[in-house]
Amino acid sequence: NAKIYGNAAIFGNIKVYDDAKIHGRTEVFDYAEIFGNANIYDHAEIYDNAKVYGNARIFGHARVSKKAMIYDNARVYDNAKVYGFAKIHHNAKIYDHAKVYDVAEVFNRAQVCGDAEVYGSTKVNGSIILYNKFNS
Repeated sequence: NAKIYGNAAIFGNIKVYDDAKIHGRTEVFDYAEIFGNANIYDHAEIYDNAKVYGNARIFGHARVSKKAMIYDNARVYDNAKVYGFAKIHHNAKIYDHAKVYDVAEVFNRAQVCGDAEVYGSTKVNGSIILYNKFNS
């Protein structure tokens, strides 16, 4: 029951299935996988083996790439970027101009926003809001 509509563009061996929705001016390409109840819209881009699933939402001008995984009820939006094996899940939010990359993980209602960058093997967990760079 997956739906792709509006001006969304998909190409390059992607997989879209279950009840996933891709719409707006979104681009999904290069082996990306969208499934479950994931919803990708506005001008978001998902590519390079990234996976978005569960009830995740990616919107605005957000970018998810390089094997990053966004799932459960996570949100990535505005101009945020998530890439390089990073994981965002369990109601976490990444927004504004924030970046999460390397093998970093953000989960359990944590928020990364502003110009914050989370990278390395950092894990951000719980009711935390990060605005600045942080790594371990």
